[in-house]
Amino acid sequence: MERSAADGKPFALALLDFQMPDMDGFELAARIQEGAELGPTTIMMLSSVGQRGDAARCKELGVAAYLSKPIRQSVLLDAILAVLTNPGRRAKPAALVTCHSVRETQRPMRILLAEDNAVNRLLAVRILEKRGHTVVVAADGREAVAALERESFDVILMDVQMPELDSLEATALIRKAEVGTGRHIPIVALTAHAMREDRARCLNAGMDEYLAKPFSAGNLFDTIERLLPVPPSPNLTGTPRRRETTGVTFDRSALLAFVDADVKLRNELITLFLAECPRLVAAIRRSVEQRHAGEIATAAHTLKGALSAVAANRAAMAADRLDRLARGGDLSDVDRAHTELQDELKALLPELNAAVAEAGRTPADRL
Repeated sequence: MERSAADGKPFALALLDFQMPDMDGFELAARIQEGAELGPTTIMMLSSVGQRGDAARCKELGVAAYLSKPIRQSVLLDAILAVLTNPGRRAKPAALVTCHSVRETQRPMRILLAEDNAVNRLLAVRILEKRGHTVVVAADGREAVAALERESFDVILMDVQMPELDSLEATALIRKAEVGTGRHIPIVALTAHAMREDRARCLNAGMDEYLAKPFSAGNLFDTIERLLPVPPSPNLTGTPRRRETTGVTFDRSALLAFVDADVKLRNELITLFLAECPRLVAAIRRSVEQRHAGEIATAAHTLKGALSAVAANRAAMAADRLDRLARGGDLSDVDRAHTELQDELKALLPELNAAVAEAGRTPADRL
């Protein structure tokens, strides 16, 4: 900073990490503010260990923004723009910019969500509404197309496998209607499959992005913001994918992190899953008895999506095995796969009920 100031090119912005060796971020901020020769540098503090009193220290030292790590690209960029586009901030200290204040000022969007899985639908709606966005829900592709004819949206989130009209057909109709209008609404494919050929199929059909389920809030917003006119920040990494913990029946910590520590949303997801599970299990049992491969695959796929949404990884893997067997037309091993799924569910349900009961909820504990 001293060399740059001496060359007549002082830094406009300093991003300081709080936890640094020898001299921490607050000590460095104090040194910068004391050094009039360093020039008018705006200071932003980044920290992964927020403590009581940090906001007061920021105000005392003239720190313009205090951001918690990990931080998403868009939030960091908006915070930088907020502090650099306020030329009077140093002369007249303004309110401290935080991750929360940045989100509060972001433009609310109108989002069309086409999703037939009730658990995944609840998760997406709650995540989006928490950020102040308006969500219109469609249960299948036909409803999505009809909704788009009635009103406008900023983006469409569309499950790949839907009844009535699948996502590829719905996307084709939407793109056909846009011809000659100059409009192009971003469409994000939501799918439980993460195969390269599935992504190519969605993009070739006219979709703009592809998001594998289950997705976290960070994954969802990073994907949406790549499609909307927000300046990119190519040198920064996005939100990490949700970690896979396939060896546990129910990963409580993963689910809580998955919903951004929103205990109410976590309990809503589990409660809805427990309400939906008996219907899906009955559909699987009936289709296995009747040896109807298509119905087995549909029900198992839906159950797999719901299990993944509540971090029930082993049961989700069992449902996936049943789904793949049925889709491949090989029913010789379907009874064993069905039994494995039932065993996993028997181990899972008490854990889910216990998690909800701790918050004063007592849903039924048996299928």
